[in-house]
Amino acid sequence: MKQAHRQDAEFRFETWGPAYLLKSETLDVGVVRLEPGHAMENHYHAHGEETFIVTAGILTVWLETTNSVELGPGSIYQCERGEMHRVSNDHAEDCEFYFLKTPPVSGDTISVPWNPGEPALPSHIGL
Repeated sequence: MKQAHRQDAEFRFETWGPAYLLKSETLDVGVVRLEPGHAMENHYHAHGEETFIVTAGILTVWLETTNSVELGPGSIYQCERGEMHRVSNDHAEDCEFYFLKTPPVSGDTISVPWNPGEPALPSHIGL
């Protein structure tokens, strides 16, 4: 059995960004904290799916660089394998959400530089 607690999270950028809580051969679980104006770059996963569970604030998820959804506390969204996504906090309060990656594959995150307001990119780049 493995156990983790949110209070033990060590964020990538000191007080914000992603922090892995549990890692196994079949599932990675972590938490992301985004302060107002912060974002995680546009990317996709070539081999796995990523699920977000929002616990605080409002998370903006851009999908395939053409559509966005806003998710509040209690919302769950799953990005399928190969679906480009960019997450951001476009509001005045902090946002926090858990992520689940299945299956976890080292090097599976493929960055595709893009920001809202730029021209849309082709879907499923590299797939």
